[in-house]
Amino acid sequence: VARATAPDLDLIVGTCSSPSYDALHTRAVIFVAGEYWLVADYLAARQPHVYQLRWHLSAEAGNGAAMCPDAPGLVVGRGFNLLCDRVGALHIEDGWVAPSYGVKHAAPIVVMTVPAISTTFVTVIVPRASDPGRAPRLRVLRRPSRHTDPFVAEVQGTGPDGASVDTLMWASCCVPMTVGEFQGTARAAWSRVDGAGRAVAFSAVD
Repeated sequence: VARATAPDLDLIVGTCSSPSYDALHTRAVIFVAGEYWLVADYLAARQPHVYQLRWHLSAEAGNGAAMCPDAPGLVVGRGFNLLCDRVGALHIEDGWVAPSYGVKHAAPIVVMTVPAISTTFVTVIVPRASDPGRAPRLRVLRRPSRHTDPFVAEVQGTGPDGASVDTLMWASCCVPMTVGEFQGTARAAWSRVDGAGRAVAFSAVD
């Protein structure tokens, strides 16, 4: 596990293996500008698997959670937007939580399923009113072929007015990066341009 922090950018990366399966799972969680989390999962193996990313919602947040037909990959619920890059593999299952023994509350599960030898998932979690018209949009620009190679993603509709565009690059170790105004070696870098295309912020962590 590694953690790094800089103004407007916090990163934690961890890798785990299984004694039963050959898949190696690396996850990076990035907190951006105090506004949202980007979660990236890289799964690598030698044999085919059916990979599932499962977001278990709380009973409160999951009340009324739904996929948006006009915005592929977007799930809205009470107080959050969830943006998923695996649009065709996305669905919502029934689930439950038990706050105490013998007490069950309905709590849906957002599921992405991908059969593959190796694969990636990218998710953006935005804590805000569940208004699909104000939800950011996620676009993955580059997927790594190895967990040490960098991801690149774009998140549209950020900033206080929802008019900015963020570009993020990240990897599980320090690599050369060029993102907006930043050029150097880092684990993660972030830049933001406003609605007029002007660079307004950038940060990087190593």
